[in-house]
Amino acid sequence: MKKLSVTILVLMLSFTAFAQNNLKVNFCSKAANEIKIIDLINCKLISVNNPDYKVASYSIGFKTGKDFMELNIEDNAITEKVVEVLKKHSPDFIYLEKIVLINKKGEKQFAEPVKIKK
Repeated sequence: MKKLSVTILVLMLSFTAFAQNNLKVNFCSKAANEIKIIDLINCKLISVNNPDYKVASYSIGFKTGKDFMELNIEDNAITEKVVEVLKKHSPDFIYLEKIVLINKKGEKQFAEPVKIKK
């Protein structure tokens, strides 16, 4: 009975250790799954649904012709340079990936990638 209890306890702890976090990125208080590329260009600010975290860096990727372009961005703002590139290439989809979040203690965590439609 003791072994069974220990086994159940270890399984419960392992499930919480491997559970995904519920941190999501938002754009001007809109959920990522509700936003279009034009909204992203107008908003220019990425936030997190938890006030204890902020976006430290991320990458924006999109297909242009036969090539894939990736822009790495520090901080949570979308720069005018990035806006110009997005307007120039007018992609159908953009991908926000490698989203690094940092909390008030300085601990880093990754958010799930986001796919944004035109």
